[in-house]
Parts: sequence; structure tokens; C-alpha cells
Amino acid sequence: NNHSEIALTERRVLLQERIALFRDALTYNHADALAHFGLASALLELQSYEEAVASFEMVIQLQPNHSQAYVLLGQALESLGQLARAKDIYERGLAVASRRGDRTPLQAIQLRLEALTR
Repeated sequence: NNHSEIALTERRVLLQERIALFRDALTYNHADALAHFGLASALLELQSYEEAVASFEMVIQLQPNHSQAYVLLGQALESLGQLARAKDIYERGLAVASRRGDRTPLQAIQLRLEALTR
């Protein structure tokens, strides 16, 4: 369908613009966890998994209690076929989300861990 192709192209352009903005912000403050998270999320959506992994790892390094970063890092690793590494990240994220009481990331991590252990 031509409309869905146009919408997909427009979405990719918007994501690439967001990526450029986050990268620009990070040139001013490389320790900005929120900018790293935004960058990583956009890269993940663009299916630039290796770059997304590096950015999510930076988020976790800067903010070890960022539960959602573990969820999305695990997803990126799964997309790269790095299932053992994804499982390790999910287990670390499970501990963080449990300790913080972050229900949504906790449920997402539990679902992914169940899927990986089947």
C-alpha cells in the first residue's frame, strides 16, 4: 500500500531527525542519560540494533536504576540474536525493577525471560 510506504518513510525521516538532535545534545553533555535514552530508543525503532545497544548500555552506566533501559537493551540484544546476553540483562533489570517497584518494566522483563527460557 502506497500510503503505508509513505507513512513509513516519513516515520524514518522523523526518527533520523530525532537521532541527530540527541547526538547534538550529547556533544554538549555526554553524561546526559535522558539524551542517551532518547537516542537509543530512536535507534531501536530504526532497527539500528548495535548502535542502540551501545546507547542503552551508556544509559545503564549513567543511571543503573533506569528499569526501562534494561527492557529495551534486552530487546535490542534479542534482535541481534544475542540471547544469552539479553537474558543476563533482563535478570539484572528484574532486580532493579523489583527493588524500585517499577511494575510495567518488571512485567515486560518477566515476559521476555519466560519466552527466552522456553
